Amino acid sequence: MKPKSGFMLALIMIFVVVLLLLGAGIAALAFPEFFFINRHAAQAAALHLADAGVKEAIYRMETGNFDNFNSNLTPDLPCEGPSFGNFRVAVTADAGNASDSLVIYRITSEGSLNSHPNITKTIEAVVQGDSFAKYSSFTGQETLGNSTEKCWFRTGDVVEGPVHSNGEISVYWDQNVSGQPIFLSQVTTSDSFSYSPENPLSENDYRKIFLNGSTGFELNVAPISYPTDVTPLKLASLGAISEPNNNGVYLSIAGGIISGGIFLQGDINQVRFSVDASNNQVITINQSESITIIALNQNNNTTTYTAPNGTVTTYNGLPNGVIFGTGHIADLSGIINSRITLVTDNKNTNNFVNITNDLVYAQDPRTHPEYTACLGIVAPDITIDDNAPSEININAAIMASDTTGSHGSFSVKNYSSIPVKGHINLLGGVIQHWRGAVGTTWLNDGSIRSGYLKNYHQDIRFQFNPPPYFPTTGKYTVRFWKVLQ
Repeated sequence: MKPKSGFMLALIMIFVVVLLLLGAGIAALAFPEFFFINRHAAQAAALHLADAGVKEAIYRMETGNFDNFNSNLTPDLPCEGPSFGNFRVAVTADAGNASDSLVIYRITSEGSLNSHPNITKTIEAVVQGDSFAKYSSFTGQETLGNSTEKCWFRTGDVVEGPVHSNGEISVYWDQNVSGQPIFLSQVTTSDSFSYSPENPLSENDYRKIFLNGSTGFELNVAPISYPTDVTPLKLASLGAISEPNNNGVYLSIAGGIISGGIFLQGDINQVRFSVDASNNQVITINQSESITIIALNQNNNTTTYTAPNGTVTTYNGLPNGVIFGTGHIADLSGIINSRITLVTDNKNTNNFVNITNDLVYAQDPRTHPEYTACLGIVAPDITIDDNAPSEININAAIMASDTTGSHGSFSVKNYSSIPVKGHINLLGGVIQHWRGAVGTTWLNDGSIRSGYLKNYHQDIRFQFNPPPYFPTTGKYTVRFWKVLQ
């Protein structure tokens, strides 16, 4: 029996040795894998820290705090205890910020861990300011002027593009409709919705209002401040000259070269945009029967000014796009073939711009995406004349810039007493502090009683290339970002 016992002992020893060798092999394989997983986790954590640095930079830019961007910043972690790492952030302004419609900043953020000081990740992000022109509809409040009377979106209206309101949005919807919903894009409100004749109850109900049904809106989002200061546009228009005292139409000239925009002192009877045989933009301004004509030759980079007395002067350069007026503009229409923002001052809250006929681009940017001409209109109040065509076409980002009293609306003159018309076919957007009325509705059946229906469509170019100097939201959008290392 002893030889057999010795044989079994030898087998056991061999088995133990094999197990030890296998264990050593597994350990040898597992250690690099563990090291790789640990390093990968550290790299991911460093990347998250770098991303947090980008977000911190954007937050500071939006709140006006640019301090300490070039020093180490400790992340505000959602837990107690010491920080596990930090990020280092630098922000560089784009060279063209002084003249571009929207400012651009380049953010470089490096994230690193305290436990792995040699592991870092760096993100470079390019962010751009947001323009109010990106909205197809924006309101500070959804009531009619400074009152409690609701303004309604209704079945038959079409709004395509981002919609936001800081107030409660009112919707009169037809339960029996089988056509297009009212809102074709996402809608946000800092408040809630009010529905008539009743609340939507099913997904099918919601799809009669929102293209995306019950996911087509978001409630209780952060309000967006409404700007009222048009001083930057005024300064851009004046350029090298001081504000004139006498009524008239002025160009900013320095050394025979255009150095600003076009300045209109006093009330204006009519501004008519047109295009000549060479596709040059022509601006005809009538002030108390005194006619001034300004022609912009974009091919030759020259501006021709024809004074009311007939004197013709040609200057080198083109205006920067801002036409600023100190008074109202009673009659506006025509064809746009350049980049223009038309502004009237808020100092006189009775100032307004009144659109009397079609106001359109020489080419449709929806079929010619390379087309750069655009129009912005900024005034305490903007109206459509009660004698305007039944189907009126407007290509512009429109902003009613006042918040004083009942001012700050886009509306139709005598909207409640004019006949039933067709549509306001808008390519651009309406931004207003108070909702202005463009028509009225019979509450018993929701049919239109007077005025216009809305047919609003976003000009997608305005998201990143709005009209010159158009007011901004103070928010920033990341255009693109990449991991540098």
